[in-house]
Amino acid sequence: MTRMSIWRYMEVGMNMLDMVFNAKTLTLVLLTIIVLLYRRMISIKRQKELATFYDVYSRKDFDTALWLINQYVDNNTKDAFGYMLKGSVLKDLERMNAAIRSLKEAVMINVKLFEAHKLLIEIYMSDGCYKEAEAHFNQGVKLQKTNFVMRFNRGINYMHLEDYRAAIKDFHYVEKRVNGNKKYIYDELALAYKNTGDMEQYSKYALLSGSY
Repeated sequence: MTRMSIWRYMEVGMNMLDMVFNAKTLTLVLLTIIVLLYRRMISIKRQKELATFYDVYSRKDFDTALWLINQYVDNNTKDAFGYMLKGSVLKDLERMNAAIRSLKEAVMINVKLFEAHKLLIEIYMSDGCYKEAEAHFNQGVKLQKTNFVMRFNRGINYMHLEDYRAAIKDFHYVEKRVNGNKKYIYDELALAYKNTGDMEQYSKYALLSGSY
């Protein structure tokens, strides 16, 4: 075999390899396009389903809204947002145990879903379950560090738990960062310090709040 024929065979072989790899690349591209189109179709379908749900929910037709969101969750079992919406509807229907189950499912799927933690806090606090609320307050504060309402309400929750030092820490955090009328903060600080037996600080904040 001459040197020329050897190079010819090599050239043919390389061309065949190019065809194989190009075919594989084309297949991968087509598969990627199909997957993206499918996801787009699913996304549009979900958006339409949620739009219908929001319309019904905004009209306070909670029974129909629950039916719609149940259909959505059944078809999207890993959608934390769907479980959160279901929990919200159940809360409005005053089915609190079912609401808690759905909201817990939401945070199991996505622990960073702030609104689910917020709804669980509302339910637990309204039922006097302050210890259960504490974990969700901690997650809420972690997710939104500058949410002063969340921080202040966690302080209130600590007051119910008689953890006055933790409450004081949260109240001071809010006090330093909130502008305007701080009477409501001073009221809580005065009460918290009084419960710790620190009468000097109690007098200070009672005076600031105008209740002394």
